[in-house]
Amino acid sequence: LDYPYGCVEQTMSRFLPAVIVNRTLSQLGLNPEDVADRTFGGVELEHLRKTHPDKHPSLAQLDEIVNAGLNRLDNMQNADGGWGWWKGNTSDPYMTAYVVWGLGLAREAGIDVPGDMITPGADYLVTNLSTARDQPELQAWMLQAVASSKATTKLLAEHEAVEIAFDNIWARRDQLSATGRALLALTAHFLDKAGAAQTLV
Repeated sequence: LDYPYGCVEQTMSRFLPAVIVNRTLSQLGLNPEDVADRTFGGVELEHLRKTHPDKHPSLAQLDEIVNAGLNRLDNMQNADGGWGWWKGNTSDPYMTAYVVWGLGLAREAGIDVPGDMITPGADYLVTNLSTARDQPELQAWMLQAVASSKATTKLLAEHEAVEIAFDNIWARRDQLSATGRALLALTAHFLDKAGAAQTLV
């Protein structure tokens, strides 16, 4: 809640946890106010006011944070569909993948994410997959965001660039970090490549 900057990364890093907490509470049938006193894990409740005098949480803010985050992300999106680190910056594939992935999770959580925001972002990533062909970690991150969000204009199977990128990363899978392999395994799952996913796992 207290991130000091309004850049795209911090907007997402404030928006996404709010989405996940909102979804979790909803799935568990919990009222935010009923769990508000339990949000500081190891802090003993009788000491909460002393140790965190200005930080007593209000989970009622979740909807407000989600809505403000969506509005801010919408305002910072570039005409090419991507996002830079700050409003007006050139679109950045890594940051755009972070936003598209997060918006996809928000949709899964039942948040009304406008198609005219997430779809251009996903299309930007597809268009720029080839620019990361020599950076398999970045390409795996971009591809996983595209595949998990399911937000491109066409079906993923209809995007030749998606298949080319997957084949490129697959050929370099031994060079990937554990994170890169996990991202590629998730992508394989979303692309119905069960054998590849199992090999990666």
